[in-house]
Amino acid sequence: MLPIHAEEFRTERKRPLHLVPLVVLALILGSLILFGPSKEMKSFGYVFLVGLTYFLMMFDLRTGLTVLIIGIGISPDINVGGVQLRISDFLIPIFLFIFLAKQMAEKTEFRPTMIGRPFMLLMSLSLISTLLAAMTIESFNLTTGIFHTLKIVEYFLIFFLVLNILKSMSEVRFFITSMFVASSLLIAFLYYQLSYVVRRVSGPEGETANILGGYLLFHFLLALGVTAMTDSRRIRILGSGFLLITIYPFIRTLSRTSYVALFVTLTFIALISGRKSLIFVLILSPLVLWIAGDRQIIDRVSTFVNLSEDSSFQSRMYAIKSFSLNVVDSPLLGTGKGIVNLGDVDNEYVKLALETGLMGLVVFFFFLYRIGKVSFDTLNLVRDKDKTVYGFCVGFIAGLGGLMIHALGATSFTTIRTMEPFYFALGIVVATYHVCQRENIASSLPKVVTPKDLGYHSFQPKPRRTTRIFARE
Repeated sequence: MLPIHAEEFRTERKRPLHLVPLVVLALILGSLILFGPSKEMKSFGYVFLVGLTYFLMMFDLRTGLTVLIIGIGISPDINVGGVQLRISDFLIPIFLFIFLAKQMAEKTEFRPTMIGRPFMLLMSLSLISTLLAAMTIESFNLTTGIFHTLKIVEYFLIFFLVLNILKSMSEVRFFITSMFVASSLLIAFLYYQLSYVVRRVSGPEGETANILGGYLLFHFLLALGVTAMTDSRRIRILGSGFLLITIYPFIRTLSRTSYVALFVTLTFIALISGRKSLIFVLILSPLVLWIAGDRQIIDRVSTFVNLSEDSSFQSRMYAIKSFSLNVVDSPLLGTGKGIVNLGDVDNEYVKLALETGLMGLVVFFFFLYRIGKVSFDTLNLVRDKDKTVYGFCVGFIAGLGGLMIHALGATSFTTIRTMEPFYFALGIVVATYHVCQRENIASSLPKVVTPKDLGYHSFQPKPRRTTRIFARE
């Protein structure tokens, strides 16, 4: 039984409309980071954005969450002492401290995560394999292994914060919008790149086009789910606009893995939604690839016909085969987190099997299964309550499948660009599950009868009449 508190039924927080000016301010600071003409201007954007978030989180955690998702969308890599960090690495520790302090002050229980056990099992295996590698492999860097493990824990903390901060459907809808606003800022940066006749777009500094393709793929599927399922004409128009501005930078990533993942997941959304219009999207998508690009895009797509002669594909397959053979050396627990650099092997499953062994790979698939299960449970709960949020859940399930396909040609479940928004969206989905459960329980509670319900609309005690004993002369 989920813990339900009485005060959640008596009070409802105000809609987060007062956060809109802060979103605008965060967008301006994000623009300074992405489009700043000098390093000094970009550094000012970093410092002010982080400082603003620290200050505002003291008053409303939702404010910090809003700035966090925008920081996730626009932050490039920052080299600090040889370690690559992003804005979220500076925000989340303080964010978590303030959140825990408020939870203890209000004596509020944490919501069940629904996926905590498989995640803890996965992290335990990662830590055991890393410590064993540090004791048995001389060249193994324990600091790097611990850092990679803690980075996955940080992703989970993003999910945990979102899950426990969102309390109502209005907040869920607001942060769904915030995700698309943040990604729109990055998409504007990609068009800025294309204005300089860039042949192949890439993300902010330190990011490859293949990983950027996974990021755009995930947000495209989220928006497609919302657009296909919503019953609001305004949201459908805005969603269609977002899809239109996303597709061209997505094509210009030249990521074949992303192309395949998009086509397969489009098929999934078409089948689950029953919308015949999406079938036409499937048919027209190859034509869009053909019409939208120059000769380089056409040549990239045409390599699907004969992959055996493509040098890029062959070098990738050679690396995958080489690392797959190394799994035999330690098949159960692997050789420790961080033993494989992100650019060494473009396959999440081979990387995971090498680092945590076959046991880690099995637990990882069980973890993904649990995510899919709670997503479908949320889908069934919210189906008749809010079509927009229902569409977001459909898009998230499609995005999960898309990233699983994308992981065959990239480290999609490790890299910051894809995983931070993924866990943020997962937090929204599971928070929606708890909000719907709360509303269902609230609707089943007996209604308190008031005098107004009995017909006494103006029920007031009559004033007593007093008699003056002494008259004024």
